[in-house]
Amino acid sequence: MKKMKRLLALILATAVLLTCVSVTAFAASYPLIMVDYDESSKTIVKGETGQIKFMVLPEYKNEKYHVFVYDSNGRTVGSIEKSYYNTSQSIRYFTININTDALDMDVGTYTAEYWLSFYSFQEWHDAPNSYTYTFQVKAPCTSHTFGAWEYDDDTQHIRKCVNCEKPEEAPHTWDNGQVTKPADCKEPGEKTFTCTVCGGTRKEATPIGDHTWGGNDCNKQQTCTVCGIDSNGPVGHRYDDNVDGTCNNCGVNRETVEVRQVTHMFRMYNPNTGEHFYTGSEVEKGNLVAAGWHYEGIGFTFPANTGAPVHRLFQPSTGEHLYTMNEAEKNTLMANGWNYEGIAFNSAYNTEAVQHRLHNPNATVGAYHFTFSEVEKQNLINAGWEYQGIGWYSCWK
Repeated sequence: MKKMKRLLALILATAVLLTCVSVTAFAASYPLIMVDYDESSKTIVKGETGQIKFMVLPEYKNEKYHVFVYDSNGRTVGSIEKSYYNTSQSIRYFTININTDALDMDVGTYTAEYWLSFYSFQEWHDAPNSYTYTFQVKAPCTSHTFGAWEYDDDTQHIRKCVNCEKPEEAPHTWDNGQVTKPADCKEPGEKTFTCTVCGGTRKEATPIGDHTWGGNDCNKQQTCTVCGIDSNGPVGHRYDDNVDGTCNNCGVNRETVEVRQVTHMFRMYNPNTGEHFYTGSEVEKGNLVAAGWHYEGIGFTFPANTGAPVHRLFQPSTGEHLYTMNEAEKNTLMANGWNYEGIAFNSAYNTEAVQHRLHNPNATVGAYHFTFSEVEKQNLINAGWEYQGIGWYSCWK
């Protein structure tokens, strides 16, 4: 008897559990439908066609979407049903057109009622809730009264008639822009433009800027306060003609800057050793020609009264000459037996003509060469020479 009671109790509990599971499975979730308000017409002009756009989050493979449009008296003026089967989309959109003429719609307030049906347990079921969306049908304007212009996107602004909401579009009228983030030598800047009609804005990146030199003498080598790089020569004065006549780097006034005098360096060549040599002295040039050197013309022009000094050194064991702006290199060469022969000339600004320095590791004499020619520089590199960077800068004029 006790066993029979236990068996009946077990059967009853199982039946209750199955009933709960079945109800839960049926009512666990429903598909969701909603109006996309930003994309739907809130006002439709009589004689024209408006739209209502819906977004659906499906839950079942087979679903129907119902939309009925009623006037203010509850009369049905139109309806539509859409069915979807075996879809794998996570979100769906569909749009219905409200043709006021085809639906014989007068001016007034209308309501769109919408809901979903889904197929489950071999029959169709309506979702428990329906929803409504209200819109207006207005008489066409005989003369539009537009509101204020508003930003639409980066290309245009828009305004609407306050009566019928008819839109009107026009391209932006941008001002000259304001720098909202200054560029430096590491990162580009940003410039913001404002439409003078609607007040909308757009941003543009500006190119990476110049170095910010920290020294107070533009005729000497300086260090950038942003990235830490050395100028590798005098930076030269920089003026902003639209603001004032003061140098952006050192603050000196343009009118007080001494006019730069320039002079020439002669380029000589020793056919017996392959060495090139530079001198600004007419006397030394003549002595070298008498000793068998070839005169190759003016090598470059340099500033006579400004600029960073370029040192000349001589290696007595090989007869090699070397030129350097680097004080540390000068001192190292002197410690290794090179003779210091003084300042050969001055380097021009680091915005002028670059004189490249190359080294031939296989040569003992004529192992160093300087050239402003990119073609000659590349030809020497292709022939096995080592590029050692910028030797100095010469004047553009």
